[in-house]
Amino acid sequence: MKRCPKCGRSYSDDSLNFCLEDGTALSGGRDPEPTLVLPGTQSSEARSTTKTAAIPSHHTASSASRIRWILYSTLLLLAFMVGAGVVALFYQWNKRESLSSQPRPAQIATTEPTAPPSVPDKKPNPSPPQATKPAVTDQSAIQSLSGEWSVVNTIEKTSYPAYINLHIGYHVVINQVGTEFTAEGEKVSEDGRTLPSTSRTPIHMTGFVGGDTASATFVEEGAQRNISGRVVWRVDAGGSRLIGTFVSTAAKSSGPSIAAKER
Repeated sequence: MKRCPKCGRSYSDDSLNFCLEDGTALSGGRDPEPTLVLPGTQSSEARSTTKTAAIPSHHTASSASRIRWILYSTLLLLAFMVGAGVVALFYQWNKRESLSSQPRPAQIATTEPTAPPSVPDKKPNPSPPQATKPAVTDQSAIQSLSGEWSVVNTIEKTSYPAYINLHIGYHVVINQVGTEFTAEGEKVSEDGRTLPSTSRTPIHMTGFVGGDTASATFVEEGAQRNISGRVVWRVDAGGSRLIGTFVSTAAKSSGPSIAAKER
């Protein structure tokens, strides 16, 4: 169908080219044939819809199966880890129980070894107590102790009962200068029994004299250890006899000490 653009009249005769009213050229004509959609020329939206619709259902099922498999694997791994932890804890607990159930070794009662009187320990003792230097105002009152002396110490108190009432004899030579003196000697007897030369132990003394009092520290070189101690004597009027007390680290001994001047 054609139409006059000027008057708007329509003509169904397609052979007419001009308007019969005003002679204006007609426009329009027969409609072309409908557009055919060729295969493979669908729009992107149509292709997407077609592709989505064309996906088989078994692909969706496969994806769901894969998800389930991953989930099951994760659960199995967690279960394995938990089981391994439980086994480890059980093993540690069983090991602890087996150790606690084993009998413990019996403790051996120990007693402090005691040495015989003539075999003391050789290990050094702490420094012996120092003798106190007496204050002397009258030099003429100083007693001279220089010479050879026989000393006997009697043990009255001790941590080793076998030493009680033991008499230990020493022979010492005192050398006095002013109020100070030193002495060198050795242990010569035990309970009146003279010791052989191989059993005699040296003794060293350092002390002071003030008025009628003399005090000294001593160190005795034992076979296994050194023995230290202290003596305090009262000097008699003639200066030939010393009477006092002693203390010693040998079994914590103490008692009276008497010395007699030989020459």
